[in-house]
Amino acid sequence: MQTFLLHIEDSRQIALFQLLAQQLGLEMNALEDEISPQTTPKPGPPASFALYYPIKTAYNYEDILGVLAQFPEDKKWTFSELQDESIFPETQCKKQLIANQLYVMPNPSTLHQKIVVRASRYLDAFVDEHHLGDVYVAPVSVKIDEANALEPDIIFISVSKREGVGLQAIHTAPDLVVEVISPANYKKLREEKKVLYADFGVSEYWEIYPKAKRLKIEILSENEETREKEYRLFSEAQETGLVHSRVLEGFSLDVEKIFRQ
Repeated sequence: MQTFLLHIEDSRQIALFQLLAQQLGLEMNALEDEISPQTTPKPGPPASFALYYPIKTAYNYEDILGVLAQFPEDKKWTFSELQDESIFPETQCKKQLIANQLYVMPNPSTLHQKIVVRASRYLDAFVDEHHLGDVYVAPVSVKIDEANALEPDIIFISVSKREGVGLQAIHTAPDLVVEVISPANYKKLREEKKVLYADFGVSEYWEIYPKAKRLKIEILSENEETREKEYRLFSEAQETGLVHSRVLEGFSLDVEKIFRQ
């Protein structure tokens, strides 16, 4: 019986090799102590390469719930764990972290996505025309710290903040975030997120209500009594009319354009 020694550090590649080995009826063992004489020891993955989900071509909300069922309900999650591919597969589902509590959102409705696409299109066109920065659409994480990470529907990052954009997440306070309000985004959670956005220093906050056809823009300010950061109304329209941005000076949007059928 021949033995092959492979050095693999990527967890996803390891999982694929495991699956291939199972199909071919081969044994694949992770070695901790045995090292090839011609190789230099280097830190690598742990001996156990088990995934918390089956290998599939695509994953959905139910798959994420299946992962969570393997952990205690009161588990305190960290952002690093959310990024761990051996725990969570890649999906379009939002995974948001507030005070180490994980909130997983089901796939959004077609109406929700239509509004996100339209709003982001107008924002991106203005930002691109004036060379102001970059617009991102969910799912993209805004990491506040290891205990808190949010995924707005739309994010604007100015040129001066580009260094805070990483491959896996945004590590700086966005200049502007947009939340399209859906049944999964209930009021208590929405208020907790607004406090986190304000404390992190997000300058402008949008809320879009699809059913009411309402768009509200708030800007970051300081409470005169408490000296705490909070949002105050800057511009608003329902069904018809223009809204204006303070962060994107000169930008206005006819709300009919994003709510039309």
